[in-house]
Amino acid sequence: MPLNVRKLVMLVLVVPFHSVSQYYDLLRLNYREGNDAKNEAINLDLVKQAEFHSGRRGGKTVLVAPTRAAFEMFGLRILYENPGYLHCYIAEQIRQAMTAKGFRASLEKAVRGKRIDVWLENGNQKIAVEIATTDKH
Repeated sequence: MPLNVRKLVMLVLVVPFHSVSQYYDLLRLNYREGNDAKNEAINLDLVKQAEFHSGRRGGKTVLVAPTRAAFEMFGLRILYENPGYLHCYIAEQIRQAMTAKGFRASLEKAVRGKRIDVWLENGNQKIAVEIATTDKH
């Protein structure tokens, strides 16, 4: 496996929920090198790609998420029970934003027998966030 592919997959596993351009920057890869590594990782079934449209004009984020094969290849446990990486990306963005505002945040927290996507607490204030990435809910 080429070194850039291995480095990209390891970074996606260790530092999840970044856009591909953020991974390329962290690895100091130019656009072509980064895309070559990403496409090879996709071909090896080590990552999957998804696009997230932010609703802003031209606002598109390309995401990559590790597959089960990537976790197994590096001997790591799978991080999330929900396999939807867009779902996980949104949950992580909420967690980061609310932590910066002083909230304690938990992902996939069990509350009263139900699993909450993002659980936020700040003093007496408690917020449960459910994330739907389709209109089928």
